[in-house]
Order: sequence, then C-alpha cells, then structure tokens
Amino acid sequence: MKIKVILFLAFSVSSMFAFINCEAGGPLIVNKLGDRVIWQLPVIPFTPDQGPLGLFSHSEAINVTGELFKVWENVESSSVAFEQNGVLPQDITGDNIFEFLNDLDSDTSPIIFDDDGSVTDAVFGFSANRVTIGFAAPFNIALDEDGTRSHVENGWAVLNGRFFDGISSPSDMPEIDFKGTFVHEFGHYIGLNHTQVNAEQLFAFDPTDVPLMFPLAIEGMGITLKVDDIATVSTLYPAPSFASSTAAISGRVFLPDGISPFQGGNIIARNVSDPREKAYSSVSGFLHLDPDNQSDGGINDPQFLGFYEISGLEPGDYFLSVEQINPSFSDASGVGPLATPAAFPGVPEFYNGNETDRDIGECASMITVGAGQSVESIDIIINDPLFIGADVAEDESNDSFSQAQNIATIATVNGEVGRGNFIERDSRDVFRVNINSKKYLSLFLDSSSSADDLDLNLFDSNANTMGSSENTGPQSESIGPVELSPGTYFIEVTSFPLGESSGNSYKLVVVDSCDGIVGPEPTPDSTITPQPTNTPTPPNGKSFTFECENTVFDRVYGGIEVLNMELGDTVSCVLKLVNGDPNVSVKISKRLRAKLRQFVIIEQLNDVSDDKGEIGFNIKAVKEGISWFAWSVAKGEEKKSFSKESYDDGDAWGMYLRVK
Repeated sequence: MKIKVILFLAFSVSSMFAFINCEAGGPLIVNKLGDRVIWQLPVIPFTPDQGPLGLFSHSEAINVTGELFKVWENVESSSVAFEQNGVLPQDITGDNIFEFLNDLDSDTSPIIFDDDGSVTDAVFGFSANRVTIGFAAPFNIALDEDGTRSHVENGWAVLNGRFFDGISSPSDMPEIDFKGTFVHEFGHYIGLNHTQVNAEQLFAFDPTDVPLMFPLAIEGMGITLKVDDIATVSTLYPAPSFASSTAAISGRVFLPDGISPFQGGNIIARNVSDPREKAYSSVSGFLHLDPDNQSDGGINDPQFLGFYEISGLEPGDYFLSVEQINPSFSDASGVGPLATPAAFPGVPEFYNGNETDRDIGECASMITVGAGQSVESIDIIINDPLFIGADVAEDESNDSFSQAQNIATIATVNGEVGRGNFIERDSRDVFRVNINSKKYLSLFLDSSSSADDLDLNLFDSNANTMGSSENTGPQSESIGPVELSPGTYFIEVTSFPLGESSGNSYKLVVVDSCDGIVGPEPTPDSTITPQPTNTPTPPNGKSFTFECENTVFDRVYGGIEVLNMELGDTVSCVLKLVNGDPNVSVKISKRLRAKLRQFVIIEQLNDVSDDKGEIGFNIKAVKEGISWFAWSVAKGEEKKSFSKESYDDGDAWGMYLRVK
C-alpha cells in the first residue's frame, strides 16, 4: 500500500486568515459573545469559476464541485444545503484575482478553479502553488450595530489544479484524495475548523478513522466523513431531530491546582463499543478568545476559558481523555483557539470520576449518555507530575536503544541529557518500558530547568514512532494517552542547543492507566520509512542538497522530489545545507533532526560535519509505502518554525520517499 501524507495548512491554507480572525476546535469563527458565526441562509450558494481544473474540464469541475458539496448536504443530522448560483463571468487567474476580489459583491461566493496555480502564488507568494492544495473560508462577515460579528454573508474557496494535472503523473494526488481536498475546503467554507482525533494513526499512516477536517491529508482518506465531522457540521447546522437523537458531554479542564482553567487541551470522547471509529472531540476554551489576540475572536469571560463541549454523540458509553494539541498544528493549520498550541501543563489522562491532581493510573470512568441527554460538569483536573511514582535516577549509560534503561510504567525519572548534537552519544537518553497487557500510556517531560530545548518521543520495538512532542524552547512536552499492545517500548529524551551553557536537567513522568477500558485491539502498525532527496533551491538562494548512493530521483508535486528505493535496500545519505553567502554557516535545524530521527539512523559518516551544515544517515527500506515530512532551518541564532512564511523565506522544505 502506498501512502502520502500532506500538511493541509502549513502549505494548504484552508482558512483565509489574512482577512478574518478564526477560532478552531469545531467552529471556524466565534464572536465576542461566544456565539458560533455561521451562514444563516436556508441554502448556501456557490458560484463556480469559468475555467478547467487540472484534468477536469470546466463542466467536469462544476459537476465534481456540486457532487462534493453534497457530501456535507447528505448528513442526515444536519440541515445544511447548497445551490449553485450561476457561473463567474470570467476565468479567475493570478493576473486578475485581486481586481476580482475588490469588486466582489456580497451575493457571490466564488469557487475558484486555480488551474495552473497562479492564483495561489498571487495570494501566498512565489512557489506556494507547489505545496498549497487549496484554501477556503467565509469571506465577508455581517456586523451587528455594536460591531459584533453576526453571520456569514459570503465565502470563497480556491482549488489548485497543479495537484491533479497529469504533468507529474503518476505522482499527482489520486483523484479520490484530490476530491477529498474539495470536501475539506468546503468544510471551512461553511465554518468548520480543524480537529485532532486519532492522531496516533498518522504514525501508522492509516487514515481509516481520521476525520476529513484533520489538519493533515493522508493518502487514502477519500471523501467519507467521520463521526467527528458529522457531529461538528450538525452542531453548526442542526436538523430538527439532532438534539433529541444525539447526546452531549461538557465540562471544564483545570490545571493541577483544581482552580485555574486550562485553555487549549484536546478533549476526546470515545465510545466503548468502538473507541477509534466513534471518537469525537472538542478543545478546552474553544469559545474564549486567544489571550494573545484581543480582537473579536471569542468571548472574554473566565467561565469559558477551560470550557469544552462535545455534541452529536451517538447514545452509549464513553470515556474521556485530555491531551496536548500537536505543536505543529499552529496558526492557519491550528486546532483550538490559540494561534500557538499550549504546552500541556501536566500528565495527559482520562476522566476518572472523582477528579484530583493525583488520580494516577486509575481506570477511566465510563460516562453513559442517552438520546436527547446533555451530561454537564464533567470536569478534568490535569495530574500534577510532581506526585507520580517513585523517583528513579537516570543511568547515564542510557544513550542508545541497546543501552536503554528499564523503568516501570508508573515512574518519575530525574535525569540530565547532553548538549543536543544529535550525533554524539550523550545527546539523548533512552528508557525501556515493558507492557504485559493492553495499556494506555501517558508521558510528561518537565524541562523547565533545562538550558536547551528538550523533546520527547515514543517508539515501539521496531523503532516505529508511536508518539512525539516537539514544543519550541524549554517548555514541557507530553504524549498520550497512547493505546499500546503488549510488548516493549522505548522513550527518548533528546536535546537541541539554545545557548552556550550546559545543564539540561529534566523530570520524565511515565503513567499507565489500568487495562480495564473495553475496546478493540489497535490496528497493526504499518509505519514506513521516509527518505530525503535532492530538492530545488528556495527563493532566497539557500540550497538544500541530498546525496544518496545508488538512488534515482523523480520530480513530484511540481518541485518537491521523490527518492525511489527497492524493499530491502540500504543506502547512505548526506543532507547538506548551503547558504547563498558561503561565508555564512548554516546549521542543521532541530525540526529536521527530529524528523529524521523518527525514520533513519543518524551516523557520523566520514567527512560529514554539522559545522559544515551537514548530517549523515543510513536508511533501510523495510516496508511499502510513501511518506512526506518537512522541517525548518535556523538562521544564525534565530529559530524558525515550520510555516508558510518559513517556506516562502527558503527556511523550510519537504521531501518524499517511494518504496516499490
């Protein structure tokens, strides 16, 4: 099975954030009264472009557009409906897009067929069309007399035909997944934002139960809505029977003190009968404004700061968990009300009934909901990592998987890691845990006393990634709760240097819950191994080169390239970063190192030196598939996050591996 993973919103900007401020974790826009801002028309109009779209002719593109709006309209528990409102008077291109938008009236909601990617480049900058699949959002928001956002007047969507034009075939997106992009963007068009459900399935490249409104597009997602998608659109546009036929759970999330609300925790309700397929989510504080953004983007009321609400539940038994939002899901690719995801302040956990900050390892309490029932005050107090397990001293020889230190599944480890060269032995600490029966494991890393940036990873015995946390700077990291089958697992603490000083002390907390949660066994892992390849030179002149022995490079997605390997092949590769100014050194970035370490073995190859902006590694192709990953590059002492801006500046890049 071949798999592609594409970041929807680091590149494929699906909310028009340049024009409006958005909330997330359900509704795209929330006003200062805490109300969800949606369309109020009985039928939502759309007006298609004049031109073709990739391999679709003009008439085919119009038919596909109508067909894929129907995916949302066919949700029985929702009242949302659509109708085509004529056709745009001209073919919109990069040459006329801004003139067109300036003259756009409130009765027109364009669906733009960006056949050659020129519209995408005009909006987001040169070469954006190589990595931007599409973007969409409400466009004009009506205001009440006091200036409060009232309702959506019109919206727009842009779909990039370069991802389905046959020019880079067979590396274009499969037709069904390109259509899935329509459905995702049309979700934004009607006011849905991103969700983080079953994120652990990304590490297995298994899109089976991942919602279409997830920030990442995975090959094989298709056009089928999942229960979280259905619940969200039905909450925004409910059918008459929605409230009486479904259930809801709400509450607040608190810091370990049990008093202070926590904004930005991802809450997931899982049905006991099928915890993966029947999984629904909300984000604590999703109706509250971002404290760092005081504009009209949510209510400013402390009662809503930690509040969450999960609607549209199928009646039945549920267990709830709270987890960190992936640090890479930020800004336009965000999940939740915060532009930058909050570092989780304690140990990810389940709702245990009589919540305290020390209910460590307890079974999740089942919450039973019936049709038409709303269960309130299901409050979660995040566990305090200072009161977990017996303290364990780190064994300083634990800097490799073969020398991993054995620890219990409920423990607190006090350790110190080296300076974060990622090649030298003491740049990481590795711990081994043995699971005898199905467990849910949660990890928390307190690096507040560290001089450097520490990250946290969880691997199975085959070095497949089961979880990863990479907050920027000396912040806490957390993973879980992750469902694990019996076996051996490895926990890795790594370091990235921020300054000249040493002293990277940390506290690692490991917690397992009881094995009393009923549910199916996890899907077998099918993680594949991505591999770097030669890439083009970004606009600012900085070059990214990959030199791998015995390999063939094929161009894919209009600029990002592919490396072909046969199953069983092992190759040695060197990644080299070269600044346009040969007198300015370029170092391998933290994100690149972290991503590479998930898939390859970093080695000190001959004549390879980080001082020269180089990193060497070996890779063995062990499973079929295709994958993608990306990273940021540091400019001098300045760390760059992976975003559209860093890509436009030439500070970020991506690659594919195809294993035959």
